[in-house]
Amino acid sequence: MLFDSNAENYERLRIHIQSDDNPNQLIGFGDFVRYLHETNPQLLCATETELRKLIPNDLPKIMTIHDFHYSSAYDKATPPSQQETYQLIAKVLTTGDASLWKPVEEPNNSWKNWNSGNL
Repeated sequence: MLFDSNAENYERLRIHIQSDDNPNQLIGFGDFVRYLHETNPQLLCATETELRKLIPNDLPKIMTIHDFHYSSAYDKATPPSQQETYQLIAKVLTTGDASLWKPVEEPNNSWKNWNSGNL
């Protein structure tokens, strides 16, 4: 894969290249990762083979979650036990039933939802 250093291609995807102290609009690492996420997301995800190398053979894969509603686990006002995402993960893990994953809250874990581009 070739590295795309054309800032206009990033801007088209709403990836804003930092302009402060960057007169040549050089692409930063975070910008590049966001670009890959938009143009070739499978490059950023482990394959099933790679995952199975890290997970014991007797541990079944229940599901994969890509989109979810993120709230900080460190938010004292709303601990994980009160957050839908963690409650649903707990239900799925304790039952082994992926069909219980039925979130109501809108997914917000995309980098586009965060000012810094990071969670």
